[in-house]
Amino acid sequence: MTAVTKDGEAPHALRLTAVLAAARVAAMQGKAALAAEVAGVIARAAQAAASQRVVVQAFRALAQQGGGAATVLPFAADPLTLDFASLAYPKLERDADLRLYSTSSVTDLGCMVCAFDVAWYADSALGRPAAARPTPRKDKPREAIDLPGLGLPDDWLDALCASKAEPVQVLLAPGAGDTLHFKLTPHEAPRWLAGRSRVRLVLLKAGAAGRVARRELGPVAVKGQGGNGRTLVVSLSGAQQMELHAAFFDGWWMLLGEDGLRALAPVPDLDPQAPPAPCRTDLPLWGLDSLPGGDRWLDVPVELAARLVAQYWWVAPVDAATWLTMLTTPKKGPDEALATEERP
Repeated sequence: MTAVTKDGEAPHALRLTAVLAAARVAAMQGKAALAAEVAGVIARAAQAAASQRVVVQAFRALAQQGGGAATVLPFAADPLTLDFASLAYPKLERDADLRLYSTSSVTDLGCMVCAFDVAWYADSALGRPAAARPTPRKDKPREAIDLPGLGLPDDWLDALCASKAEPVQVLLAPGAGDTLHFKLTPHEAPRWLAGRSRVRLVLLKAGAAGRVARRELGPVAVKGQGGNGRTLVVSLSGAQQMELHAAFFDGWWMLLGEDGLRALAPVPDLDPQAPPAPCRTDLPLWGLDSLPGGDRWLDVPVELAARLVAQYWWVAPVDAATWLTMLTTPKKGPDEALATEERP
């Protein structure tokens, strides 16, 4: 059963990787209070995970003991990364193992290995203790995933932190207005193009009492990319152009894509001299194939989830209507301006 916050509202599920990234980026930006608040949510969820799974509890205990009494190289790790590993811990036998290296190690040894059924500390060439080693599976689909010291790659976090200087944007192509141009982060346009020639386009409008109107515009053709590979170009039919033109004057937003590839933005101005509209997307990968914990979701208190969505263009709930509501509902605090006031 989903926990309910003290104000009676059920928490919102945000992607675990995005929540960890929010804690790390907030710390990098000097927002210590926000970073601590988000880290606290992750820590409480990790403790709950340990209470529900014996193997996660054993992993945390072993890590907190420095790898055990007989270790050659004591294990040490960032506490938030340990909490993240607890939540990203393999759930199925076919899941790839996680490896977390000791921050005091400069070799390939000194790593905590998280398998779905057991955790152990490898601080010698012997690796996994024989007593904890079942017969290896030949059909293991993936190699072990190495968790960076901060849980996420340093250069990826740096790029995420710096992305505010080059915001994600969308505009209607000047002239005929028959294409939408989404300026994304590096490597994202090719990811959108991979294996798909058409994507879904939906109009959304927030109304009273949290209601969100929805209008399907049907699939749109992915025409290609431009802007040194950073711009996703989407073609519009004549009917779709008319729908967007009318929607602009009525204050609608548009949602492009679905699942883990989505872009949400106000319908851009038709004036060719107007600036691009600020755009929100799901978490970018910057050329990586995947990120640790990318398939896990974390329940976050409603008020904090709304602040994170407003603060960071790459934090998004799974439900598009909730996403839009969070971005268009006025916030109470001075640092919680509307998404349209703080461009992504």
